[in-house]
Amino acid sequence: SIGSAIWKSKEEFSTFNTQQLLSYNKNIGKHHVDAMLGHEFHQYNYDLIRYGSAYSLIDDFEGYVNFLGTQTYGTFGSTTGGNINKYAMESYFGRANYIFDDKYYVSASIRRDGSSKFKKPENRWGTFWSVGAGWRISSEEFMEATRSWLDNLKLRASYGVIGNQNGIGMYSGYQTWSYGGGDWTSGATTHPESTTLKKGGWVNDALTWENVHTTDAGLDFSLFGSKLTGAFD
Repeated sequence: SIGSAIWKSKEEFSTFNTQQLLSYNKNIGKHHVDAMLGHEFHQYNYDLIRYGSAYSLIDDFEGYVNFLGTQTYGTFGSTTGGNINKYAMESYFGRANYIFDDKYYVSASIRRDGSSKFKKPENRWGTFWSVGAGWRISSEEFMEATRSWLDNLKLRASYGVIGNQNGIGMYSGYQTWSYGGGDWTSGATTHPESTTLKKGGWVNDALTWENVHTTDAGLDFSLFGSKLTGAFD
């Protein structure tokens, strides 16, 4: 405290993540089935405080970013204000696999994600899925003559839809405002003289998930006691 004034700075990051998973696994003769259901919630919070004034811009708003003033005592000088950022995403997902006789493989997955980056509730959630299949050719009876040197030959293919939100910021879908003030200093005390409120740039509040459609096909192989392995995609 210097001349009845105080300056305080604090920067805080916090991340909260929780997952709930339910798994199932069963073998019956030549049949194998496994499945998984899950839920995940992720939240990020950032809070920067630079506090050194009792003068506010907006009445009845007690957030630190609403206060004006500058203390100018040596290294303690800093503009009062701060920054608050919050982001959250919630996900529900499931996956299932079926294998017959270690030769034929079928898999499927689905997930539903909701992100706070998207303003409108009808655009906030996206549903994404995938299907895949595989055939271990080397396990077939007609491949018996190759087993002395061919350990594995597997043909696979898949198709899916992946959701992407990385190309936009936390508030890209929201109208933002910036505010500030002009100060005058009397002695060791800074007072607000004027305030400004400015509207941010044009916003596309219809933003939603980007859907990336992916197709994959490949052939995996292993030869001579796994001394040589590779894949064609």
